[in-house]
Parts: sequence; C-alpha cells; structure tokens
Amino acid sequence: MAWGGRNLPMIHGIGGRYPESGDRFDDLKQILAPGGALEGAEEARKKGKIRFLGVSMHGQPDVLIKSIESYPFDAVMSTINYFDRFNFPKIEEVLIPLALKKQIAIILMKPVADGYLWKSAETAFRYAIGQPVSVVVTGINNKRMLEEDIGYANNFKPLSEEEKNNIYADAAELGNYVCRQCMKCLPCPEDINIPELFKIEGYYDRQMDDGIVDNSADYALRERLKFWYGGQEIAREQYSSTNVKADKCSECGDCMPKCPYGIDIIRKLKNIDFKLGNRKVF
Repeated sequence: MAWGGRNLPMIHGIGGRYPESGDRFDDLKQILAPGGALEGAEEARKKGKIRFLGVSMHGQPDVLIKSIESYPFDAVMSTINYFDRFNFPKIEEVLIPLALKKQIAIILMKPVADGYLWKSAETAFRYAIGQPVSVVVTGINNKRMLEEDIGYANNFKPLSEEEKNNIYADAAELGNYVCRQCMKCLPCPEDINIPELFKIEGYYDRQMDDGIVDNSADYALRERLKFWYGGQEIAREQYSSTNVKADKCSECGDCMPKCPYGIDIIRKLKNIDFKLGNRKVF
C-alpha cells in the first residue's frame, strides 16, 4: 500500500511494475481477502485516519479492471498517454469508461510515458489534460519542468479529433513500428491475428525494441524504459497460448500495403517470434 496523499491511501502493486513476482490475480485476491490490505485500509478509515481508498497499477490493466469491479474504490490511478494507448488499449477502451460509470475518480500518471515523450511534452500534456480524469500526476525532476508543466495547464487547449488523429498517425515516437490497432492488416491468409500479436509485444516491451540502433541516446532511453512495467511474463503466457504464432508467417506480403502507417509487418512478426518464441530468426 502506498500513500497518495494524507487522506488517500493507494493499494498498489497488484500486477504493477513487477508482475513477475507472482500471479497478478492472486495478489488481488490476497488484498481483498479477510486480513488483507483492504481490510486494514477500511479499519483505518473507520478510525478517521483516512477518508478515501484508491487502487493503482502500471501497464496492462486487466487486474485493475477486476479490482474496481470487485470493490467500490474512491479513486483509480493508471498509466495514460498517447504512446501507451497502443500498448495497453484496454486502459482507454475499458478501464476509463468503467471508472466513469462507477463514479470513481481517475488519476492519470505517466503523461510523458516515463520520459519517453520528452521531445513532445506539450503535445503529451495536451493529450493528458484532455482525458476525462480528475488529476494528472506529472512527474517533475526540477524547477524548470515544474514551470513548464504549470504553463501547459494554464494555457491548456483541448486537442481536436483531427489533431489526435494526426498524433496517432505522425508522432515520431510511434513512427513506423508501433501498431495503432486499426485492424486494416486483416484478414491474414495464414490466420495470424496480427494486431493481437502486436498488442502482446506491447505488453512485453511497449514495442520499444525495434531492433534498430540509429541514435545511441534514443536507443539507451528505450532500453531503460522497455521493461519498466515488468510485463514480460504476461506477454509470454499470452503468446504461448496463441493458436497461430508469428512463425506461421509465409511472407506473402498481403498485409504490407494495407498498413496506413508503413509498418514492415513481416519484419515485426519476426521480431515478436524472436522475443517471445524462444527461437532465433535472424
């Protein structure tokens, strides 16, 4: 349990940054069980030591979704930014609508994706502040960043739908490697669910490891951040249970011209099988 302010304890770590330490749903069961962290937090609330209860985790949100389905938390905190929306699409597609329906306060963290969007900070903050959230946790390293972040808030102008679509299409950090989950590459003649495999790659390393080193500083940043949420185990589990894996690609090329973002789908499938299939393909 981590304290998110004097009156808001956050029950944190249920499949968060380090899910490989154990089963994620088992962690949630322990928290909700008699004698668990939630019971202790409720006792503290009865004694007037706290007022509200929140829950938090990083990355893939299945356990977080289950937690707010299971208990009426007052707040939920999750990763939300325009880069990771394509690695963890359930956050915006399922978690946020569910929290709004249940009138649970939404705390947005990681607006600049752990610093990955540092070159596009203003755009990242416009995207973050425009989400249906109660507060944005910015992450600040120095006074200059504080002043810039305050400026983004004071001068906030919502993104239009056209601007959002332009970000999804042209953002340098997404480039021609990150899958936008548009589904236009389907159907595959070999019955490969291409977008689903790319989503699993997102769970694994946030689609940051494209196998290309064209700038040493950018490469070093990706290497530092790609396993930041510790999603390797869940990615391996899901890839292992996939009926048609990436190695079934016949390189027919049928999918390639369909991708509006110029992704080399054949190469990306090889990357995924190299990462998750325990076989060397280059």
